[in-house]
Amino acid sequence: MPDIADDANDLTDLQINTALANREPPAKSLTGFCIWCREEPVTENSAYCSKECGDDHAQYKRKNS
Repeated sequence: MPDIADDANDLTDLQINTALANREPPAKSLTGFCIWCREEPVTENSAYCSKECGDDHAQYKRKNS
């Protein structure tokens, strides 16, 4: 019979799985250039040319959503 710790673990697992299912998909560059400044080639496994461009885009999205 499950106790309170088992119930808490089940609830935590449910919250984590729900958050993972609802997360925003990672940004992708279709052109190979930064999706924010559109001037520089992207770095490996990224949609941005630099960390600064990624941070600027994230800040813009937070302010305008």
